[in-house]
Amino acid sequence: MNNNLASQIPADPLQTDVTIHVGRCHIARMEPALECVQRLLTVTQRTFTCDGPLGYQEHVQRVGLSELENDSLYFSAGFVRRVVADLKSAGYRVRVNQERLPWLIADWNPPFATPRDQERIEAVRRHGLGRIEVVDERDAFDVCWQIAEAFAAARILVVLPNLDLAKKMTNQLRLLLREPIRLFFANAGFFGNTRCSVATVHSLPEKRYDVILLPMLADCLGEVARGRLAKSHFLAKRIFGCTVAGKHYDEEQRLRFEQISGPIRCRIAKPRVPLFFSMVPTPPCHVRRTTTYRGRQRTCFDCNDLRNRLAAGIALTVAGNPLRTCRELFDTVPADLPDPERLRVAVLAESAMQARRLALYLPEWRLCVAHSRALLGRGENGSSRHSIVTSRYAARSGVAADILIRATGTRSPLHVRNFPARVAEEDSPRCALLLDFDDQFNRWSSAQSRRRRRQYAQSGATELSMRTVDVSQWLLPEVEVINLWPGRGS
Repeated sequence: MNNNLASQIPADPLQTDVTIHVGRCHIARMEPALECVQRLLTVTQRTFTCDGPLGYQEHVQRVGLSELENDSLYFSAGFVRRVVADLKSAGYRVRVNQERLPWLIADWNPPFATPRDQERIEAVRRHGLGRIEVVDERDAFDVCWQIAEAFAAARILVVLPNLDLAKKMTNQLRLLLREPIRLFFANAGFFGNTRCSVATVHSLPEKRYDVILLPMLADCLGEVARGRLAKSHFLAKRIFGCTVAGKHYDEEQRLRFEQISGPIRCRIAKPRVPLFFSMVPTPPCHVRRTTTYRGRQRTCFDCNDLRNRLAAGIALTVAGNPLRTCRELFDTVPADLPDPERLRVAVLAESAMQARRLALYLPEWRLCVAHSRALLGRGENGSSRHSIVTSRYAARSGVAADILIRATGTRSPLHVRNFPARVAEEDSPRCALLLDFDDQFNRWSSAQSRRRRRQYAQSGATELSMRTVDVSQWLLPEVEVINLWPGRGS
């Protein structure tokens, strides 16, 4: 989904003043209503039914997360930061009027508290909606009891996706807080009056609370769960959720997160640099027909000499002069790429066999192959900044690259650790570039390319439009393949 409003603004946006009113029920009202914001707050929903000639059929539907009424647009207050940032970048004048939140007194300063713990408590005290990045499930549970202990006079409800996790959270809070904790579950009476309570998504009590915590927010995005959590905006003064840091969520999941609990208030790590991607067309090539998935992968990608020569040629050209290559390929050139002296280029291969085939055309580049669990990787052929890595090695050990050329052709999501890089010091790159290939060898390879393009767009990457160029100019001359596996025969 493209969140850029530059192509959706009127002729003179500076003459339009936009006012957003945020109430205590976490509902925002925007005046006047803009159609571009309605398109911004829209997700693509895919469902499957058991019909059609293949036994199943996919249905694609656009679902809006806002509502138009009396020339005003209503949406969740968690979208305010996203809407304001995009409107200001498009040239609108935006004013936000927010009602004052009820005051919460935090009396918590244990000697073992870290600055990160203090930041979490301060975020809950200052904001009505927000998300907290955690390391894992255990860290999310620790956030809940720390908030419950910090705000000793607040009524707190912890919501979990299933009953087993709710019982686990109840026992932990009883042990750490040393006070009675009420557990709500389906078809049970709501008796007693305790300060802290635990409930499942399907058994939310209709009571008012000061803080509602969602320690496992990513598991509460089902259709029924979203409908029940929508009522929590009217039952709580503050709603906070926890998401795992470093985990990739698509655009629909991020919109759902902001709809329920707002933007991220506390980060564990710094945000990642912007990612740009492009699909480079491949020359026509005849491939052998096979019936198995692995056979198609070998003939179309791993052992396709024409495709490997093109990937290696583009890698050499980009590593030598990235700015000139980008000007030849794209209409819009990313201006934040690092200098050629510090540029790091990596070629991602599907298997060790394809990586060794690519190494024949890039002999000076490091070859990183995951041979076994005991030996995760091995650097070969010198100490170059550029490298050839397999998908298994990239997922386990990570890749330090500014430009990644994906030579794999399957529809699997891109699992590369530490790519794109996170925002660091001033001398670090401020954007990353991903080059993939738009294969048209047969219907199967073209379907894989469309699937990868859609995954990049859903992950928030920006696509660069390709120019009409002859890609055969980057083809390297053929190299005779003698023996890719020493000791195993030819």
